[in-house]
Amino acid sequence: MPRNPGANYHTGKYFSAKSASGSVVSILKILLVHGFTQNAKCMIPFAEELDSALEPISKVFPSDNDPYGYVPVGLKTELESSEAVITSRLALHRLSSSIYGVDLPGHGLSSSVQTGPWETAGSLGKTFGRGVYIGYSMGARICLYLALSSPELIEALILVSGSAGIEDEDARIARKSSDDALAISLEEGRPDLATFLERWTEQPLFSTLPAQSRMIAERMTNTPAGLSSSLRLCGAGACDSLWGRLHELAMPVHCIAGMLDGRYSYYALRMARLIGANATVSLVQSAGHACYAERPKLASLLIANLLGH
Repeated sequence: MPRNPGANYHTGKYFSAKSASGSVVSILKILLVHGFTQNAKCMIPFAEELDSALEPISKVFPSDNDPYGYVPVGLKTELESSEAVITSRLALHRLSSSIYGVDLPGHGLSSSVQTGPWETAGSLGKTFGRGVYIGYSMGARICLYLALSSPELIEALILVSGSAGIEDEDARIARKSSDDALAISLEEGRPDLATFLERWTEQPLFSTLPAQSRMIAERMTNTPAGLSSSLRLCGAGACDSLWGRLHELAMPVHCIAGMLDGRYSYYALRMARLIGANATVSLVQSAGHACYAERPKLASLLIANLLGH
């Protein structure tokens, strides 16, 4: 399996480093990147399941001055007051003992940040540094941008219900127009935020997602202005088609999708084929688009197995 330049592997586990005693230990540094209308808080239940699943894997957490440049942060991390810092960094949260989440531009504590996909990817890399990136839906798209622009930051890339973009130019233009219209309606309160979120999570794409897993209360901490900005700048219609660049990815890539989500299952299989021998595919049984939330224990065990071997 091709390895990322500079990556150091030991017995199949990521982030090998020597402790003070000289022994080799494994450091797991994981970031969950949410989908549209979500935020880091929405990923907490899954983070807890994943943390439990990873428990059998040896974990050592770096200190503030570790060589990887990792600085742990608290769950209630606030954005810095400097505008220059806000535009280059995103709000980072501790979700469990070993896993972190981020608020993407237009979401959560990063609601005032307005950036397109390439700049967002750059901010993501500057915020978290080198690690395992797990992106869901829109988050998978941003992680893919980061993997192409800064591959040295990606120890392993896990794309959950991800796509490499809309290939057909006419379809992409139509989607951009649709997203822009939706953004205007949201800004004008047609509908209000609560109704918008209910309608969003009631789409056929989420028909298999249980009501209690939709995290509406957590999504309500977003703002109409922030979500509108995200639609305009990072919606599927605003993003490039990256299908022709997938062969550039040399790090381990794992494509995951729900077996009941035919479209994204196809995307997962196709992406893995275009990436090459360093990519794998896993389809989660009895789950749809939000497979990580529909079957969190199964998805967590699957990811833990991928990271532990």
